[in-house]
Amino acid sequence: MVAEHLELALLEDTFAPVVGLQPPFSDRISNAAARTGGILLFDVRVFGDVSVERIAVIAYGELGSAIAAAMKCGEIKCVTVNDTAMSEHIDALAAWAEMPMPQRATTDYMGIAALLLAALRGTGFDQKIE
Repeated sequence: MVAEHLELALLEDTFAPVVGLQPPFSDRISNAAARTGGILLFDVRVFGDVSVERIAVIAYGELGSAIAAAMKCGEIKCVTVNDTAMSEHIDALAAWAEMPMPQRATTDYMGIAALLLAALRGTGFDQKIE
């Protein structure tokens, strides 16, 4: 349910009158989090993946979290996560996002992002994130 709510908020963005190009994924996802009552935990670029360009996670408290993936084809796919197995990766990336900028610049997050994406694909989400 959380992912569907997020997808609806992102769909609303496509109908908003925009001069020029669509806003960047980071802007769209942070606006969607604010409109849906969620907290944006992180938004990171994924390097070296064939189909996914960015991953963001929005937390909705007891309802769970929504993972939004910006695909290289321009599509945004969302899945709801209540899986505690992925929480280790989500928590690590959320902690990285809260670091001061100088510390973030020297701390690698790409391995954890790749592990999160692999965990998503390995637990049956590969129909949605592919």
